[in-house]
Amino acid sequence: MLAVRPALRMLFGAVCFLLLIACANIANLLLSRAEARQREIATRSALGAGLPRLAAQFAIEGTVLSLLGTAAGVLLAYFALQLISVAGAASIPQALDARIDGPVVSFAVAMGLVTGLLFGLAPLQHAVKRNLHGAIRAAGAATTRAAGARRFRQALIVGQLALALILLAGTGLMLRSVWNLQRVDGGFDPSRVVTASVALREATYGGEGAREFWTRLQERLLGVPGVESATLTSTLPPVAEDFGWSTAIPGWVPVAGGGVPIGAGGMPVVDHYQVVSPTYLDTLKIGLVAGRFFDARDDAAGPKAAIVNETLARAIWGNESPIERQIVPAISYPAPYTIVGVIADVKNGGVDQPTGTALYLPYAQVPAGTSLLRAPFIAVRAAGAPSSILADIRRVVRDVDAALPLAQIRTLDDVVSASQSRPRFMTLVLTLFAGVSLALAAVGIFGVISYSVAQRTKEFGIRMSLGAQPRAVLNLELGRGLALTGSGVLLGVGGAYALTRLLSAFLFGVAANDLPTFAGVAALLAIVATGASYVAARRATKVDPLVALRTE
Repeated sequence: MLAVRPALRMLFGAVCFLLLIACANIANLLLSRAEARQREIATRSALGAGLPRLAAQFAIEGTVLSLLGTAAGVLLAYFALQLISVAGAASIPQALDARIDGPVVSFAVAMGLVTGLLFGLAPLQHAVKRNLHGAIRAAGAATTRAAGARRFRQALIVGQLALALILLAGTGLMLRSVWNLQRVDGGFDPSRVVTASVALREATYGGEGAREFWTRLQERLLGVPGVESATLTSTLPPVAEDFGWSTAIPGWVPVAGGGVPIGAGGMPVVDHYQVVSPTYLDTLKIGLVAGRFFDARDDAAGPKAAIVNETLARAIWGNESPIERQIVPAISYPAPYTIVGVIADVKNGGVDQPTGTALYLPYAQVPAGTSLLRAPFIAVRAAGAPSSILADIRRVVRDVDAALPLAQIRTLDDVVSASQSRPRFMTLVLTLFAGVSLALAAVGIFGVISYSVAQRTKEFGIRMSLGAQPRAVLNLELGRGLALTGSGVLLGVGGAYALTRLLSAFLFGVAANDLPTFAGVAALLAIVATGASYVAARRATKVDPLVALRTE
């Protein structure tokens, strides 16, 4: 659970950013309505309506809008939760149990009330600070706007754009991380491999029973038509259980800063222990670096043999060969094993983590009572499609022991994919948030420019009647949009540079302040915002000077 909390905090922060963007749009909408209702508000004030009554009116309007949005949001969340629960089932503990219950609805309603009141009252300060006579006379012509209200709306748009860019930057970094994860070489070939797990009851498979089960099951699996190779192993890559067991290595001398953790008794700590059958390398297509892998010589009567990965060999013996050296596994202490081979590194702590030290032992030579024998994974490489051998695998296990159910039946490709589910899920959610924020920011700047055009209809009519070309009028309003966009992008880049560092723990192969990513999302936001400004500004070129002047 502790590992999940940072991800949830990050997603909650993204939700808050999205809420602020939506609130800025609401405030802009209400402020624009207040500007359009100057005459009405001024008339109410002249007839005796005090500040409390006007405040109540604005608060009610804002609250009604927010609560309607809250109701629609809760309804959408109810349906979206099913998709999110499935997508995040492997990423977040108890994701399938997530429900929209009383506390969730209460929180949504509370946020709706708070934002409705807060942003509903925002236009009030500009609506009440007017000269009543001047407001009544000017509002009919709609030729002027309060500079303070205009600056406030522009500040909201700049803030929207900045928040949207921060979300886009975080999404871009996560997308690059997921892309990098897809390209990681795990050290094995997961294609055409079917995996499953079984749990051997200690009462039935105590003592030599577990080892006999491994032998019978592997022999039967190798005889199935369409099976290229099959193996049993105590764990599957790319995520293995981290034991961190102290392991005695004769002749090893601790070196300060040597990179090898020191455990009990001053012995080096080995991250991963794995019990395997002799066909493990062939089935998973793992490379042999030196020596040999397990074979028929490594049975219960043969000399005890062990295999190490490159990371363990390098950490303990440096550039020297570990072949024929002794190692004493924690599960068989004090019986020594002779290292007979070194295999290529295989991702064992996750594809996004450095490869840990690993020790491989043959199932026939580990103590009969070890728990590593009672929860084996089956890995079968099919000669053709993996689905063609699923029924045969079930039949073989049933023939060996009809009381043993198969669990976690999936391809090794799916196992690898599941190990990357958390960054993919977070990227999916952030992408949705960033997409919505981009749309809201575009709507916001479109609304500001459209309102500016509507309020300056007479000005444009005069300009065009005096010979101004439509392109000049277009450039005038488009320049206003570009200025807002540039300010929002600059502010957003600064905010992203400061805040994306919080994503460092979730990134892989990309820096938190990656300049190409920042440049890409800034360009995307600028293009969208400029497009929205252009569409809105084009309305100014459609003004008929005669109609505008006659109407005003």
